[in-house]
Amino acid sequence: HPIPLGGPTKRTYADGPLIVGDAASQVKPTTGGGIVTGAFCSRVAGQTAIEAWKQKDYSGRFLSRYESRWRRALGKDFLLMTKVREYLNRLTDEKLDRLFVLAMKMGIMDDLSSLDDIDFQESNLLNMAKSPKAIANLVRFVLQAFNL
Repeated sequence: HPIPLGGPTKRTYADGPLIVGDAASQVKPTTGGGIVTGAFCSRVAGQTAIEAWKQKDYSGRFLSRYESRWRRALGKDFLLMTKVREYLNRLTDEKLDRLFVLAMKMGIMDDLSSLDDIDFQESNLLNMAKSPKAIANLVRFVLQAFNL
């Protein structure tokens, strides 16, 4: 089935079940990758399920802590990457190709390849912001990209 790229579902719990991974659209909206995010959310779901079992409380009210926890950890990342995906979806194939060529010419791809972690993109952008060269490249890139 298709991988959902529009960001996580609005609610990932109910009375009884917890929804995790692709079923909860917990995949990176930019790439469709979801192994790391799904594994993280699965661990949070498991911890929450153990707590529910110990308390004998499987209500949505109790299980909502699962969603609060994973959103606190990944919510900003999903939000930012959903906005990037929405922008990319509006581009024609030709403009998308030009965007990648521009990114390569301006060194953005080199900046991205130097990052240690490709799974949490929001934190990567924050880490890139610590480098004056990367900031300059990114600003020039964004300004030129909006003119495509």
